[in-house]
Amino acid sequence: MNKLVIFDFDGTLCDTLPDIVYFANQTLKNAGYEAKPSQQIRDTVCLSIAEIFSLLTGEKQNSQIVKDAVAYYQKSIKESKSPRTVLYDGISELLASLKQNGCKIAILTNKAQDEMQVIYDRLFSEYAFDEAIGLRQGIAIKPDPTEIFNLMKKFGVDKENTYFVGDGDTDVLAALNAGVNLIAVTYGYRDKDYLQKLGARNFANTPSEILKYILD
Repeated sequence: MNKLVIFDFDGTLCDTLPDIVYFANQTLKNAGYEAKPSQQIRDTVCLSIAEIFSLLTGEKQNSQIVKDAVAYYQKSIKESKSPRTVLYDGISELLASLKQNGCKIAILTNKAQDEMQVIYDRLFSEYAFDEAIGLRQGIAIKPDPTEIFNLMKKFGVDKENTYFVGDGDTDVLAALNAGVNLIAVTYGYRDKDYLQKLGARNFANTPSEILKYILD
């Protein structure tokens, strides 16, 4: 039986926080708001961009202020190609090991598809992911498990052989909702205690520790 490993993106495969903080604060300043501390922005990373700017501005998601902020942010970060974003140490070796052992690997993120794709093209194109799904029209946002089920069906893999690897609230809940194996990473944007309270039971402190849950 093939194994399917689905990864979150931000805080799991790569450290995108420096770019998110920089461009979020540029966007806030452009809209007439004060810059926010890095920790406050970090706490919103697992959310959609509209949700993030709704929280940071205190405005409703469907307000024109938030819509304009989302558009400005997406344009700015896409044009920049996220120069501050880097792979976490050990990710290259992890992905190579999974592929060498015949695993299917996929990305499922709530980051906008265009934004994710720019980073993917720069950092991940050599790793031959079997699928890379970002937020776009027709895609169910995590913690909805729909896209996990779609990936399982596409690759013919059952729940027992499907693993979801992530660092955030929506990752934990999506995996639990889908009934697949969850591996919560603690090197990302949420700590172990927080993830444990959400229901996570298997933890990896480094990318290399992820392998023991999948290949052992």
